[in-house]
Amino acid sequence: MPNRGVRSLRACVRASRRLALLLAATLAAAAPAVAEAPRRVVSINLCTDQLAMMLAAPGQLLSVSHLATEPQISAMVEGGARLSGEPGAGRRGVPHAP
Repeated sequence: MPNRGVRSLRACVRASRRLALLLAATLAAAAPAVAEAPRRVVSINLCTDQLAMMLAAPGQLLSVSHLATEPQISAMVEGGARLSGEPGAGRRGVPHAP
C-alpha cells in the first residue's frame, strides 16, 4: 500500500489535470468567433490604396483612389492604374457594396 505522501501527490496530479481541462474548456468556449474577411474592398486614399493593393486577395479590391496612379506620389502606379477610377470615385464606392 502506497504511503500517504504518494497518495496525496497522485490526488494533486488528478486535481491539476481536472483544473487544466476545465481551464481549456472555458478558454475554448470564451474564444471570440473569427470574423469573415470582407468580400469586396474599395479604397479612398493613397495610404489605404497601397495597403489594400498589398493585402487584398485577388479580385477582392474593386477600386482605389485616382492618387494611386500618380507616379510622383504612388509607389504602386501599375496596380493603381488597373483599379483606379476618376477623381472622387472613392466617395461613390457605396454602389460597389464594399
